[in-house]
Amino acid sequence: MFLWWGPDLIQFYNDAYRPSFADGGRHPRALGARGREFWTDIWHIIGSQIEQVMAGGESTWHEDQLVPILRNGRLEDVWWTYGYSPAFDDDSRVAGVLVVCQETTGRVEADARLRAVNEQIEMDRSRLMAAFKDAPSFVAILRGPPFVFEFVNGAYYDLVGVRDLVGRPVFEVIPEARNQGFEVLLDDVVRTGIPFIGREVPIALARGSQSEAEVRIIDFVYFPLVETDGGRSGVIAHGVDVTDHVRARKDVERLLAESEEARKAAEGARERTAALQALTGALSSAAGTAEIEEAIVTHTAAAFGAVGVVVAGISEDGEFLELLGARHMPADIREAWRRFPIGASAPLADAVRSGEAMFLESRLDWATQYPDMEPLLEATGHHANIVAPLVVNQRVLGVLGAAFDAPRAFSAEDRAEAVAIAHQCAQALERARLFESERVARHAAEAANRAKGEFLAVMSHELRTPLNAIGGYAELIELGIRGPVTELQRDDLARIQKSQRHLLGLINGVLNYSRVEAGAVRYAMRDVKVDEVLATCEALVAPQMSARRLTLTYDRCDSSAAVRADSEKLQQIVLNLLTNALKFTDQGGRIDLWCVCLRDEVRIRVRDSGRGIAADQLERVFEPFVQVDAGFTRTQEGVGLGLAISRDLARGMGGELVAESVVGEGSTFTLTLPAA
Repeated sequence: MFLWWGPDLIQFYNDAYRPSFADGGRHPRALGARGREFWTDIWHIIGSQIEQVMAGGESTWHEDQLVPILRNGRLEDVWWTYGYSPAFDDDSRVAGVLVVCQETTGRVEADARLRAVNEQIEMDRSRLMAAFKDAPSFVAILRGPPFVFEFVNGAYYDLVGVRDLVGRPVFEVIPEARNQGFEVLLDDVVRTGIPFIGREVPIALARGSQSEAEVRIIDFVYFPLVETDGGRSGVIAHGVDVTDHVRARKDVERLLAESEEARKAAEGARERTAALQALTGALSSAAGTAEIEEAIVTHTAAAFGAVGVVVAGISEDGEFLELLGARHMPADIREAWRRFPIGASAPLADAVRSGEAMFLESRLDWATQYPDMEPLLEATGHHANIVAPLVVNQRVLGVLGAAFDAPRAFSAEDRAEAVAIAHQCAQALERARLFESERVARHAAEAANRAKGEFLAVMSHELRTPLNAIGGYAELIELGIRGPVTELQRDDLARIQKSQRHLLGLINGVLNYSRVEAGAVRYAMRDVKVDEVLATCEALVAPQMSARRLTLTYDRCDSSAAVRADSEKLQQIVLNLLTNALKFTDQGGRIDLWCVCLRDEVRIRVRDSGRGIAADQLERVFEPFVQVDAGFTRTQEGVGLGLAISRDLARGMGGELVAESVVGEGSTFTLTLPAA
């Protein structure tokens, strides 16, 4: 506080004012001095303010006022916040001015420096954002969780297409990025503060909200966004779309690898190609079984690059294998193995029993699987062997063996070629042995097909036409066109119409099955939402369920679950399963409908609490015209085609239909389809 008193403005002040003088000797000289004489350095500023208070008696207030004063040996810029108030004498006249003041120089200068720093920061930020905006690599600033876009540059829009990004969560505006692992990465960077560096990371992205997702490959870094207090408030994403570069590089690498593999394959394939051509020519030109057997023994050794070959056939009684020919087999060994049981522990017999080719790459393989046959290898000098069954139409005719005089690693190509050669030889043998029987069977099958086609044509015309007429005339009579109809007659007409519709449905079922069996059904495959189809089926069968006093429970599927299927065929299958469950579930029972979503497939299940099916009858229910328990199924409508048609439709869409059941507890039918 500071007081000017009297006409000469004599100065008084308290101890708290003394620091304002600083160094230089102005205190205590100021105490008792005249104001005008003492404050010559600032009187041009404060003199008028003091005189105004003395003259008018009204207080004044001055905040952060610049009043430079002499101190510390120089004129210093000093800021003050102060108030001038009149001081009254005993007669209530203004006799002086009281000053209550505080020096604010430090705060004012600090505020000025802070403004300068903030201006510089804003300038630097603007420059940085401009650099980010025009950068060739993509940049995005995400606040969160929940990782809301705060800034996105042009390269980022090039990556994800034109979308309204800023101010919205990343996985809301780019939904296709969900469940690809990026949620966990973002959370980990914010949680740990450790940047994540990704190299050639694939991500499925759409070039806009209305486009289909495509796989892009990116190099990127997630940096934690750190605030001044050290807290982490988000993530800076920075990276480059390297899809074209990676694909180009992989194409070059693939082409180089394919070129090298092709070169090696070409070098090793010339002789085998010539040998295969010779084998094919010999098998094609051979007229009888003996010629074909000789061609196999002569040419397959060269085709395999083997030193020895043996071919054996199954005896007529199916109990033995009999040698048909051999090359590079000592006479005593050939005689010992001329005929041996099909159940023997030997590669030739094992291949026949399993129907699968065997590849023994060294004597170690022999010692592991057939230790008792090591003396045979010593006698023949063989090390590696190929043993392939001669199979035609899933029927094993015999076996072909090829022996090598050194260990050999059989590649996937070698194995496939061996199976193909064995198949070619088997076809030649089958052609020679069964040509006539095949011709007879073919003629019989053609006649049977013609008969079936003629039967179905007659059924369609001769049965459906009169049945439609029966229904039509029954309706005419019911309408009273032929005269008055009594209530009892109406009941009889209703029974006639119900029987007509039932019989027409049976005929249509047979015709539908014949079309499925003939491959005449066409499928309109597309991505189908499972929940929509199941909800529709639930609504369609609900009245029947209620009428039978059955409880139908549908556990709703995930709305995003979809399958690759024909929507109408899918609905037909599910309705068949539900109505089938309805037929064989007693009143008061329960039927459940739900789906299970796996990675590559979706399983739709219908479970009932009905009578159940015996284990040995589970597959028969899918056969046409089969109802497995005649004791109670005779009371049910239908001819046993619903499940047969349903399974064929499921398989036609790349899926499967299977059944599980416990007698007395109910059945569960599972339809499996590929996920979209």
